[in-house]
Amino acid sequence: MHILNKLEQVWIYMKVIGILLVIIVLTDSCKNNVKNSENNYQKQIAEKLNKAAKVICEEKDSVIPNSEDPAIIRTCFYGKYKNIIVGSADYKGRYTYDYRLFKNDKIIENCKMFNEHQKELLEIINQKIKIEFNSLQGDPENTKCFDGVTKIDLFEMNQLGIEFVENEIIFNCNIGLSGACFSLDRISVKMELKEVEKYINE
Repeated sequence: MHILNKLEQVWIYMKVIGILLVIIVLTDSCKNNVKNSENNYQKQIAEKLNKAAKVICEEKDSVIPNSEDPAIIRTCFYGKYKNIIVGSADYKGRYTYDYRLFKNDKIIENCKMFNEHQKELLEIINQKIKIEFNSLQGDPENTKCFDGVTKIDLFEMNQLGIEFVENEIIFNCNIGLSGACFSLDRISVKMELKEVEKYINE
């Protein structure tokens, strides 16, 4: 009888230890799940903040030998993307701009910034360019500049100059007017980044 009591006690102890082990395992599992959930949540928040981040820009002048006007170098950052714009003045002090686009510090074509739905975005841009073109063309003061210029061709994404400004993205194009109409030659389409986000590659 004494031996049986001892066996029963051992059995009870073993059951208690087994239950404690199960509780410990479940607790650790819950902790890991909570930790993973927290990490995933923080990752999602970081991604959203990265997307929502404002554009950060810096601008500097670069002296050009034998020129009264410096080159203007503007660098802007938006998430993984960066664009560098270099403005160079002609002999009359009029600036033309060269646009370069980067992703993770590697130069890319404009079309690589946008996803498979970029055709829709390009249609919107071209429509806005056409509206501005028609407005300029219809202004009586611009008659001489648009003499013989009756329409404008559609632009491809890689033909546009991309520029980040605050929470906007600007698509620039030249419409091919003569030098005398230099000030009218560039059309800029401004869109809020939140409008364009759905077309941008991660």
